[in-house]
Amino acid sequence: MNIKIYLYNKEDRKFSHIMGGHAFLVTEYIDEYIDYTLTPPPDYNHVWRWIDSEWVADPTEEKSIAEAQASVWSNIKDKRQDQITSGVLVKSVDKVFQTDNNSIIQYSNIGGMIALNNYEPIQWKTEDNSWVTLTEDLFKELQQAMSANTQSNYATAEQHKEAMLAVEDPLNYDYSKGWSNGVVDYN
Repeated sequence: MNIKIYLYNKEDRKFSHIMGGHAFLVTEYIDEYIDYTLTPPPDYNHVWRWIDSEWVADPTEEKSIAEAQASVWSNIKDKRQDQITSGVLVKSVDKVFQTDNNSIIQYSNIGGMIALNNYEPIQWKTEDNSWVTLTEDLFKELQQAMSANTQSNYATAEQHKEAMLAVEDPLNYDYSKGWSNGVVDYN
């Protein structure tokens, strides 16, 4: 299960940044100086502090343009990761395959078995809960789709970063468009 958490410094309770990904992996990297909540701050125009289970704006501090850009770039990277791990369409079977961290580990194992010439096709459950026979050829097509999806989303993130850095108000930059959503041309 993928989640987003909102991190803040334990000492001054100040919002730090957003982290997204699989629930287990995201929380595994939190150190003793950082805490988190699942509640996002109301906006990114102010410095926020987590006080009594809610975000409170610090009226004496406004974010600098560099802080705002860094915050939006962090959000763009989170969006990129969400797009990469939300599945890919494999055209030959017209099915979406999962690309979350657990699936990637399983694909790595399958790739190793194929490389060792020790792979027998298996039944694989797709995003719509239907089953397909995962042959070597289908696995190769899946790998091509995953690679194309990753490259497309990295390119989109870089385009959004450049565009966001060029605007006066980066906090209001809309980076929601242009992502591949797992459907890319990989042939």
